[in-house]
Amino acid sequence: MRLIFLFLFACAAFASLGSAAKVAERPRLTYTGLGDVKIGMSETRVKALGFKLTQTGPWDKIGGEYYNDCHHLDSAPNYPNVAVMISQQKVVRIEIDYNAPSGLWKSYSGATNGMTDDEVLKIYGKKVKRKPHPYSGDAGSYLTLTKQDGRYSMIFETGLVDGKQPKRVQGFRSGYSLPVGYIEGCA
Repeated sequence: MRLIFLFLFACAAFASLGSAAKVAERPRLTYTGLGDVKIGMSETRVKALGFKLTQTGPWDKIGGEYYNDCHHLDSAPNYPNVAVMISQQKVVRIEIDYNAPSGLWKSYSGATNGMTDDEVLKIYGKKVKRKPHPYSGDAGSYLTLTKQDGRYSMIFETGLVDGKQPKRVQGFRSGYSLPVGYIEGCA
């Protein structure tokens, strides 16, 4: 009986290590990609990874038809809570969703949803430019990093959770600087 218990305990411990390893193996968001998803890759290639058009916003339609200039794809099985912005049939921005649990996805230096403004600032230091959030003013922030050449950026959107301080990361994105700076989807 004791031997069976030890065997079951060892199996459970091994299984939990396996699932912890899966989380640790997730790629990190960089200025230019997230795992197999790369800024500049074709829409066809990103769709082959399982991304598809599942929901739209007012920025995705003109006259009831999807237009090629800009739209979003999401819901890839290996990329939960991740969306990509497509412009001119290329990936221009990668977004970690507001609903992504803390730690599910991280930036290349370890920042993730749920972190405070100060925690992100501690990671990136003087490289971060902090601005009031365009919608919530001082109740939120845009913490922006821009690569030295200015071509790529990463923004952490922060805000109050349930109206309480401190402000926390509620989503983040990276890619070409111009589309990363768009506030409302493709606009």
